[in-house]
Amino acid sequence: MGQAVFQLRDYHVIETVYKFDPFFNDDDSEKLTPKFSFASRRNLDDPTLIAVELGITIGDEELDTTSLFVSAKILGIFQIVGELEEKEVIKFTRLNAVALLYPYLRALISDLTSKGSEAPIILPTMNIAQMMERVHGIDENDLKQKTEKKST
Repeated sequence: MGQAVFQLRDYHVIETVYKFDPFFNDDDSEKLTPKFSFASRRNLDDPTLIAVELGITIGDEELDTTSLFVSAKILGIFQIVGELEEKEVIKFTRLNAVALLYPYLRALISDLTSKGSEAPIILPTMNIAQMMERVHGIDENDLKQKTEKKST
């Protein structure tokens, strides 16, 4: 079996926020919808290294419309092994990096919210490839075909 094209070298928790208002008028209609953020940048000294930030916010930061606000950001350091075109690097970063970092973010949110007096927030498992294809038009099969052509 060949070496992975994209490897997670390290990850860091870079921010967590937990706010709770016990006096919020909860009428059982409170909707906590997660919003995700994503950013990436290449290391200028070593272009094989890419830093990928994955974040999530849940609730209203001012606690006006929800009783809870949770925010977290993690940073993954990835390394590209082998030669890839820039377009392929971008697609791998968006697809694979998010898929690799999401379980860490999911566990962080569960752990952070379990420390309060309310029930913990447990994010669902997700098929990241399908989500990214739907949101960004990134097709995992297209990536596989391109890398297979390069290796033959």
